[in-house]
Amino acid sequence: MWSFIRSFFSTSTTQVKRASAAPLLTPDHYAKLLAHLAAAVVIRDRQGTVLFLSPFTQVLSGVAIEEMLKREVDFIYDITHPDDKESVKRALKVADSGEPFQYRSRLVHGTGIEVWIDTRTVPLTDQQGEILGSLSVSFDITSTVRYERLVEEQNRELQDLSYMISHDLKGPLATVRGMTHLLKEEHASSFKAEAVELLDHLDQAGQRLELLVGSILDFAKLSSLAINHEEINLEELISDVKRDLAQIIERENATIRIINDKLPTLGSDRLRLYQIFYNLISNSIKYRSSHHAPQITISVAQKGNSNKWQITISDNSRGIPQDKLPHVFRPFHRFHREVKDGVGLGLASVKKMVTLLGGEISLKSEVEVGTTFVVEL
Repeated sequence: MWSFIRSFFSTSTTQVKRASAAPLLTPDHYAKLLAHLAAAVVIRDRQGTVLFLSPFTQVLSGVAIEEMLKREVDFIYDITHPDDKESVKRALKVADSGEPFQYRSRLVHGTGIEVWIDTRTVPLTDQQGEILGSLSVSFDITSTVRYERLVEEQNRELQDLSYMISHDLKGPLATVRGMTHLLKEEHASSFKAEAVELLDHLDQAGQRLELLVGSILDFAKLSSLAINHEEINLEELISDVKRDLAQIIERENATIRIINDKLPTLGSDRLRLYQIFYNLISNSIKYRSSHHAPQITISVAQKGNSNKWQITISDNSRGIPQDKLPHVFRPFHRFHREVKDGVGLGLASVKKMVTLLGGEISLKSEVEVGTTFVVEL
């Protein structure tokens, strides 16, 4: 056993020596490091036998290291949660083939509680590149997982609450609007002009409230819809958006120009990507400047040699004041209240959809000059 560990330390020492001019590190230095490391380090040979456990392994397992090493079977694997054993077995198999592997799993602590760990398993080789065994480093992430679950639960509760409020308001709203129409149709002749005007205002308020309720319901549903990854031709997608916005584009004499000669095909969720483009383009037209017709420019560029794409949508709209920019993506924040259409959820929805697709969105804007949105996917 110790010859194997000495082999590991000497290999690591050689790698450090080659990498820098630092003083040679001895096995004692590594042992000191492992003794104070808040992570469980496990070394196994090619047969899967556990040869070494760092002191913190005792904290994660709730069992003394001496007892763990006495066992003939892999004790760490033995106390792994039954539902996670397969992923641990796969990680060790991958490491045995010479490739690193990272996974999340649970241990059943000596006290009976579940402990979540994040583990990276890598192969250990000698100076000739021969695989000697594997090394696994595990960190306790139980508090992180609990926090994530709490946030998920709170999000679900908020979605359920939004759905309930929106759904339960639809019935009374329909009744109010129906009765308002009935009063206007059957009794308008007996009402004074002022009363008819009040009924018109009441109907408009009901219509706006209906729009708000529907928007809240749609916003609450965004996270619950499954993400369907598929190959998406951006040219076709933007053509669909332009076709669906054709009426407002023609009415406002808007121009939409694509800089690229040819747009790429992206792997993403078609519905959400469509909604992102639809919202941003329609917003550019909706908040147009009063001095000229809307002009929208779209460009797409690959970010370096990565698989990230940068989509830029610029316009010559009325723009957003600098002090308002930090609040642009917050729900119900409206900066141009003179525009009656909308409830302040458009950009919040865009932000949420971009995040769900694993991307980022940013903007810069100047009043009466225009706004530029940059979406990275």
